[in-house]
Amino acid sequence: MTVTTPPSRLRVGICLATVAACLPYLLLKLAWLLGWSIGVEDGYFATEAQVANLVTFALEASAIAVAVLLVAPVGRRLPGAVVALPAWVATGLLLPVAAGAVVGGALQALLGGGNGFAGTAEMAGWVFAVVYLGFALQGVFLLTGFALYAAARWPAARRVSGPVGEVPLVRLVTGIFVVGATAYVLQQAWWVAVSGGPFSDITIAQRTMLVASGIAAVAAVVAVLRTLADDRLTRGRVVAAWTGTAVVFATTFKDTLTAVTLRDGDWGATAVGPADTALTLLVLLTAVAGAVGCALRFVHATGDLSVRGSHLAVTPAP
Repeated sequence: MTVTTPPSRLRVGICLATVAACLPYLLLKLAWLLGWSIGVEDGYFATEAQVANLVTFALEASAIAVAVLLVAPVGRRLPGAVVALPAWVATGLLLPVAAGAVVGGALQALLGGGNGFAGTAEMAGWVFAVVYLGFALQGVFLLTGFALYAAARWPAARRVSGPVGEVPLVRLVTGIFVVGATAYVLQQAWWVAVSGGPFSDITIAQRTMLVASGIAAVAAVVAVLRTLADDRLTRGRVVAAWTGTAVVFATTFKDTLTAVTLRDGDWGATAVGPADTALTLLVLLTAVAGAVGCALRFVHATGDLSVRGSHLAVTPAP
């Protein structure tokens, strides 16, 4: 019989903090969907923008749902992928935005690039502050909550170390990721140095976001290559692979979705050309391969049923 311990006060507190960080953005999106022009000019949103608002509202609601699952008993009974997959995607979406908002915003102010939260003719500055600083807090709280959840549900993950053995399929798909992630890093570097990529008038904060994305991808490539070279898996490499594959997947998925759903000139449309869009789609596919390969290697390395399935080991909650 499997016995589980309830989540600690720390985990419950992180869940509540995550929900609190999500609520302002969620309520703002709800107001816009209902036609209330809070923080924006009347008539600012076109039909296409309302579709985007609906999608982002759903994403934010999903973040709250994940935060609750990290502490609710049902979150321990669901298959691990049901909780891990949205947490992985959230990592990729929130990490670059948090870097751009906090680090990039500070650099922009210090280097004379202006206040990143000054607002525009269409949108008030406080909206930018609520949205992007909220994303930064969500990233910290949600990912901390997931790390504690994973440590409690999969105690074998704490012991990931040492050789994992030859796994040909894993070597193949992670090798594909290395190629795609390398192309992704070069693309991000080009956008930072020469062109704004998805940004028509790139700022220092936006460049910081692109740099953070590239660094995460580089860390994942290094982790994968070192693991392929010495056939050893460590917690540091797991974290780097998790973060890097998530960033590459989430950012390329978002850019691809934007490119195929919004026309030039629409609110939120990308400034990326057809060639970059095609490359982004290819990188997106390699990111999926990399994530699958890293997940398979992790499961193989732990050699524990609690990682492979929904088995719940008896372990003190952190």
